[in-house]
Amino acid sequence: MSWFFGKGYGRDREVCKDRNTAYVEAAELFLGTPYLWGGNSNTSIDCSGLVQAALTASGIPCPGDSDQQEKQLA
Repeated sequence: MSWFFGKGYGRDREVCKDRNTAYVEAAELFLGTPYLWGGNSNTSIDCSGLVQAALTASGIPCPGDSDQQEKQLA
């Protein structure tokens, strides 16, 4: 996901100021991106990669695996 953070999203800057909706705006950046199991980039992404990218971009730490996401975010 370095391409994502390199564009100023995530660690250095939040996508939008409202943290309650920032993750939705970040996820929308991936509209049209092909699904690929294990994908985690702007060329292909999977479900857990999308969740991680969206939450991290809005300032919410999130692991990359869905089982870890469930434990941490539940």
